[in-house]
Amino acid sequence: MGVNDDDAYSSICLFGPRDRAIEISADHEGGLHVSLRDGTGKIVAGLGITSDDRVGISLFDHRTGSRTELGSDGTGQPPHVTIHHHGRAHWTTRKRGRKKAA
Repeated sequence: MGVNDDDAYSSICLFGPRDRAIEISADHEGGLHVSLRDGTGKIVAGLGITSDDRVGISLFDHRTGSRTELGSDGTGQPPHVTIHHHGRAHWTTRKRGRKKAA
């Protein structure tokens, strides 16, 4: 368990075989986060709740460049499901904004 310099951010990290790890942390605003890391230290799954009760789940496949997001992301939009491929949204439940007619 540790406390970093960033306003009492604390975490517990457990390491498993092949350098895999699970990290449980709390930020200084009251948010709670759980991260799973692969043997290279990259996050492959994350679950969190912010201090204002926004909940999100992210899954990463670094081999294929895919990322899946479920929940809130702090943009003020309703919760969503979005699948990314190589950094671009491939599919989402978010509604697109309408273009204004000239």
